[in-house]
Amino acid sequence: MSIRRKIGDAAVMPLAEARDIAREWLRLVEKGDDPEKGKKQREAEEARARAVPFEVVAEAYIAEWLVDKKRGAKDAQEIRRELVSRWRGRPVTQITRDDILVAVEAVKARGKLATAHLVLSHAKRIWRWALHQPSSRYGITENPTREVSPQLAIGQKAHRDRVLSDAELLITWRTLASMVEPEAHCLQLIMLTGMRRGEAEGLTWKEVDLDGERLITLQAARFKSNVKFAYPLSNDAVTLLRGIERGKRGDFVFSNNGGVSAISGWSRFVDKLRKLVAEEIGREPDVNWSPHDIRRTVMSNLSRLRVRQEIAELAIGHVKTGLVKAYNTWEAMDERREAFEAWASLLRTLVTPPQPGKVVTMERRSA
Repeated sequence: MSIRRKIGDAAVMPLAEARDIAREWLRLVEKGDDPEKGKKQREAEEARARAVPFEVVAEAYIAEWLVDKKRGAKDAQEIRRELVSRWRGRPVTQITRDDILVAVEAVKARGKLATAHLVLSHAKRIWRWALHQPSSRYGITENPTREVSPQLAIGQKAHRDRVLSDAELLITWRTLASMVEPEAHCLQLIMLTGMRRGEAEGLTWKEVDLDGERLITLQAARFKSNVKFAYPLSNDAVTLLRGIERGKRGDFVFSNNGGVSAISGWSRFVDKLRKLVAEEIGREPDVNWSPHDIRRTVMSNLSRLRVRQEIAELAIGHVKTGLVKAYNTWEAMDERREAFEAWASLLRTLVTPPQPGKVVTMERRSA
């Protein structure tokens, strides 16, 4: 039985090339191989050789999708650290579901369950974005993350309810007051205002009014709910900010390079803080808390001070869904300021030691 196979177009293919292909096909037939199948395999191999590396897709996603997002810079940092470093040079079309699971499992094995959820979320978003580009751009036609369930692969996200005790507030404030890093000052401001870490670490002097209204005013692009919002400053918060030297090269309040850029990356700072706290109390402390836990601690203590729930929520910038459009930046400003003054007074009491001179205290000076 004979089978006809088209080698090419005689009008464009040289005769010598056609003869060479024919000889190769005859050789394959004698071996029992299908020339057409071999051709497809070669084409597939060539396509893989031309495939776009994963990092090209990731960087395009970062540049085109994350550039104007609030968490954009942080998300980009996580993508490069956890995904690009793992798959650099790998054709994006060759990354499989198993590759996704292995990457997530590696993060999970480090005990970073929350980070594992973030990594999987980043991967899902990258592929979903890439699939909405023309297939000719990256050659992506399938999503290897589609069938990966965060709950089954990692587990349910842990609900955090960590609140710092009075003793933890005392030792933490005392330790922060002895440090010179801008991260320490930033964390102190979070302790006084309940601000979100991203809001505090990206703070600029143009957002701070220490002499007039005594406010930190964030434009919508800097606030989680996309509305303009103002945090009233207590006397202690004003004193803290006045004690920070302004950078000569930029406007960021908390900066390691003269105000040119905001602080970023808390790992080394937290490690140092943990070590100092451990040395202070003579044992390894439970300092497994985050700046967001401090927000929760502020909220808890406002309730302890019998501040009305709606005022306490408003004070730390909790905006309820459905109320955003009607939200007033200066709503209940006097009540919020009173709440923060009461909280600063309580915090000052907590961190003032029974023996003078043993602890760095928070002086209350007239603003």
